[in-house]
Parts: sequence; C-alpha cells; structure tokens
Amino acid sequence: MCKKIEIMDITPEWANTILSKNNTNNRLISPKHVSILAEEMAGGSFQDNGDTIRFSTDGTLLDGQHRLAAVVKSGVTLKNAIVVFGLGQDSIKSIDNGRKRTNADRLKILGISQSTRHVAAASKGYVQYMNGDLLFTSPVPDSLILDTVKEKSDFFTQGTIGFRKIQKNGLRPPAMCIFLLALCYEYNKETTEQFVDGVSLGENIHKGDPRYTLRNAMICRPLNLQWKKYMFAQYFIKTINAFFKKEEMKLLRFTPEREKFQELFFTNVITNEARVRLDEFSKKLVSVNDE
Repeated sequence: MCKKIEIMDITPEWANTILSKNNTNNRLISPKHVSILAEEMAGGSFQDNGDTIRFSTDGTLLDGQHRLAAVVKSGVTLKNAIVVFGLGQDSIKSIDNGRKRTNADRLKILGISQSTRHVAAASKGYVQYMNGDLLFTSPVPDSLILDTVKEKSDFFTQGTIGFRKIQKNGLRPPAMCIFLLALCYEYNKETTEQFVDGVSLGENIHKGDPRYTLRNAMICRPLNLQWKKYMFAQYFIKTINAFFKKEEMKLLRFTPEREKFQELFFTNVITNEARVRLDEFSKKLVSVNDE
C-alpha cells in the first residue's frame, strides 16, 4: 500500500467532481455545518489547521466532504490543502474517533481558565444578539465565538463575576446572564454593579424596584426549565431596561403573542429585517395557540 501526499488548490469544480463521483461511502452531510464553513470561507475567516482531505486506494473520499461541499457552496478555492491518497479502506474506522475539542477546550488553550463552557456559550449568544437574532437560533462559526471572547475578554470576565454573585440565588441560565451583563458592564459599569448587588443581596430594594421584581419572579420561585432562551433573555432585558431608566416595575412577564420583543435600550440590534422575523415568529405562536 503506497500513500501519496499532495499540496493542492481545491477549486469548486474539482470539489464538485469529487463529491459527485468519489463520495460513495460516507456519513450524511450536515447542511448546517457546510453553511458555517462556507460563510467562513467567503468571509476570509476559515482557519487552515492542517486537516487533510483523505482518499482510499480505490479513490473513495474518506474524509473532507464538508470542506469540499463548503468550497462548492462558497465558490472559494481552498489554497494549499493537504490531500492524502492511497489509504486503506479500513482506515475510515479510525477517522473522527477522537474526542471533539470544544470551544471551552479552545478557550483554556488561549489562557482563559474560568467558566470556559459558560463563556463560550455566552459569546455565541452575544454574537447572535448583536446580529439581531433575539430568538438565539442562528449558527455561529467557532472561530467567531473565540474571536469575540478575545476581543471582549474584560467584559466577559466582569459578566461572569456578576453572574456568580447572582447565581447563588438560583438565577439561570448562565450564558444568557453573562453576555447580557457583559453588554451592561461595557455600557455603564457603576450602574451594572448596582443592579448585580441589588439582585444578589436583596438589600435596600423595595417592592416595585425592578431588581426586587426579578428576584421575586425568577429567583424566589421555581424556574420553568422548559422556557426557551428568548424568554429568559426578555425577562432579563426588561428588568435591566427598567432599572437603568429608573422606572418602577411591579410585574415581570413576557407574552410574545401580544408583545414586541425588546432589546437593551442602549443597543441598536433590531433592524427592520430582524423585526419582521420576530413578528413572524410571534404570529406563528398565535396561530399555534388558536388551533
């Protein structure tokens, strides 16, 4: 068995040919993963980490189908890719068998040692929010998650510390709280610390104070763990907005079928396009409830 290694430029045409003729014995392609890779390639952020594209002795593609599909989708040529030919057919049994490295693992490698799992998830939520996705459903490339943590590391650290103070009283979920607090710390550290201390300690707050209402609604009562991410976000956002604006808030609730989604008052992420998506989502909820 003679292996051959080549450094090649993978063009969309070549990739399409391989996928059409040589991809006959592989796992199902994930369109979501292909879209993420294609977006990275088109945006110039795709990281060449030395992973190879591998073929068996009879020319069957063993590894690399998602990268090839992303090349086709993006129309971008993958320069200087490492391609291995002549592997035994049985080698596919050992491909991708190792434990997948998570973004939390990558953050530790980058020197971030505290709450890496929560910070990685918070970074994803941050990117989704800043792109106007207040439903938190859009995919985010791993490279963008890591770059965001590096760029906003001080604020994510402050957000994590703030969440830990609140966490002891049972407030969840961590990632949502961390990235929203990070945005608040970036906007106004002093007021954010007042908010965190009030929610955490419950001292010197009165009925009608948004911090009191949040404690009563989400900390002192059992949480509904079936709530979607957007529900937690809206509760937190409504509370923060009321506190920063020095408004009273005696009742905390959010009914997407009848209310507009809110964003933090000091951001401007809900574009007209994003508002249309949110309104369409609310209409679907109405139609489901009416059935």
